Amino acid sequence: MAEWAVAFDARLAVPTRFDSGAAVLAGVVAVTAGAALVTDRAESAEDAADIVSAEWVTHAFLASADIAAVDRLHPEDIEDLVAIVSVDGDGAEMSGVDIPVHRLPGSIGTAAR
Repeated sequence: MAEWAVAFDARLAVPTRFDSGAAVLAGVVAVTAGAALVTDRAESAEDAADIVSAEWVTHAFLASADIAAVDRLHPEDIEDLVAIVSVDGDGAEMSGVDIPVHRLPGSIGTAAR
């Protein structure tokens, strides 16, 4: 978790099912660090990207399709984003900006909405 650099001023988001392992992990990480947890559910990858942008998210727990949608945003729209956690274990990467994409173990993450 240290490699994710979550501090008290971080804003974590999991725009997917709130009963997923990734959502539970994000909640535990946020509480442990004293950070905020953004609880808004996306219905599509574009919705997830909009949440990341509009809510000034610093750490996003996203499925590969969501990561691709965030990657299509203008860099200024995601200037607060410092790390992405891939919840479906895909090796997705950001091409337009230097934001690390970390992978959750397959037993924790889920891509279901």
